[in-house]
Parts: sequence; C-alpha cells; structure tokens
Amino acid sequence: MKKTLVKIIYSLAFLIALINVNYLYPQGTVSNIKIETAPNTNNQNNTSFQLVIDNWILPITKILTLISIIVGICISINQYKLKVNSEIRLKESANAENDVKLLKLFTEIFDIAHGRKNHIISETIIKELFDKDIFTEEELNNLEALNNKIENAANLPIHVGLGAQDAAIVAIANLSIKYEILKAPGLAGLLVIKDFKPDPTTACINRINNPL
Repeated sequence: MKKTLVKIIYSLAFLIALINVNYLYPQGTVSNIKIETAPNTNNQNNTSFQLVIDNWILPITKILTLISIIVGICISINQYKLKVNSEIRLKESANAENDVKLLKLFTEIFDIAHGRKNHIISETIIKELFDKDIFTEEELNNLEALNNKIENAANLPIHVGLGAQDAAIVAIANLSIKYEILKAPGLAGLLVIKDFKPDPTTACINRINNPL
C-alpha cells in the first residue's frame, strides 16, 4: 500500500511538470523566442514565467507536500491499528489459555470433593482377568465393552478424608464466587455432590447464588 501511494505521488508530480512545460513553452514558442530579441519581450516572458510560478507551481508544490503528509499519517495510523489488533489477539489467546488451565485445575478439585483423590490402574488385576479367561468372545471383539470391563475391575480410586472433602467443597464455592467463568461449572458440580453430601454443600450453593 505504501509503495502504491508513493508511485501515485510521483506520477502526479511528473504530470504537473509536463503541464507546466506545455504551458510555458507551447508548440512553436521556442523558435519565436530565439528570433525576438527585443528587451521588452524578454521582460514580458520573465513576468509570465514568474506569474506561472506564483499561481501554479508554488500552490501545487504545497498541495503535494500536504498530500504526502496526509499519506504518511494514514500509513502510520494503519500500522498502529495493525499493531494494536495483533496485541489484542495475543492477549485474548493468552487469556483463553489461562481460562483452560484454570478450568482444568478447578475440575480436578471435584475429585477430592467427591471423596476420591486419584485413581490407580492395577496391572496385576488386568493380568489376572486375562489369565482366568473371564472375558466373553463378544467383549474381546468389542473394544469399548472390553475397556469398560477392565476399568470397572482394575480402576482403584484413592479415597480422601472427610476434612479434605469438605475443604474442597468450600474451595469450589470460593473460586466460583471470585471468578465468573467458574460460577456455572461450580454450581453444576456442587448440585451433584449435594445429593450424597448435603452439608456443607447446600450452604456453599447458597453462597454462590447470593454472594455478599
């Protein structure tokens, strides 16, 4: 864009120069000037030349200067907008990445609130399942059914104490109040926990719905 505008300005300047030459020296004028040697004719030509400079060249030069300044300002504004938009996109991308990390950590707290800290897959149990041939032919041919049976048999949850469970529920409520993005998932999770652990879940739900 910048190179195109510069070419336009140069083209305008060249066109104006051609117009000035044609105006000062129309066809056949040069030979006439050489023949006419009277001093008063030279003075008239000099006066005409000065009038052209004053009335045409100087105003056009000022206009071209103003146009170049305006073009420079437009280019600078456009570059500034591009820079600002780029910074905004980077900031939004960083915010989205932080939101994803926050939600991931937030959902991990629900495992503790449910009374389970982590899960262990027992390779020993899996080996015993295959050694004793407890899988049916249908399960062996259906990967999803096979995975479900192994998960139910070999997935061993690590339970946590009641204190850690209550602390996790309160922490979920506090985070849901502090961060708007966590409010909806926090309420959804606590409503599930409320069915088997109403205390202190009910109070935490009320706090989220009616913060101080």
